Amino acid sequence: MKNKRNFIVLSLPRSRTAWLSLYLTLAGLPCEHELIAKSDSFEFAINKIKVEGIGCCDTAQVFRLKELKDELNPKILVIKRNVKEVIDSLSKIGITGIDEFLIKQSELLDQASMDEGTLTVRYEDIDSRIEEIYSYLSGDLEFNREIYKKVKDYNIKFNDLIQFSKSLNYKKVLNNYGL
Repeated sequence: MKNKRNFIVLSLPRSRTAWLSLYLTLAGLPCEHELIAKSDSFEFAINKIKVEGIGCCDTAQVFRLKELKDELNPKILVIKRNVKEVIDSLSKIGITGIDEFLIKQSELLDQASMDEGTLTVRYEDIDSRIEEIYSYLSGDLEFNREIYKKVKDYNIKFNDLIQFSKSLNYKKVLNNYGL
């Protein structure tokens, strides 16, 4: 059964959003990972979320949070991960020089966490709070522990993400995020 409720997941990169979008989709909550990044425009992504009634895990969408809230009135989940851990994790895969961007993003996530009705979960608590996350985002769908058990240890392969990254037009991506 598809859930027709819009939701967005805000986080820094390397915070399990690819895994979370996979899990949520398998558990009956269709969720696109990096939809805004891979869309032709921000407006296209918004329309897709509205029309299809899906969720979106997109690590830079916090930069357009006001517009997302105005357009979608979504439930918002914030995954908080220590920015220094994220910088370190990214450097291990060869991504450096974006520390200031990540610090600003982390500050915006802190602000978003304070919004009434927002659920905030620490990165290290995702597994222990997965039922709460699912319940919050789905509203009335029953949590299925079997689906979670099947995917909880699934590791999104870095090579898949590299292929995805290579396919992006970064000028368009930055425009989609209003940057």
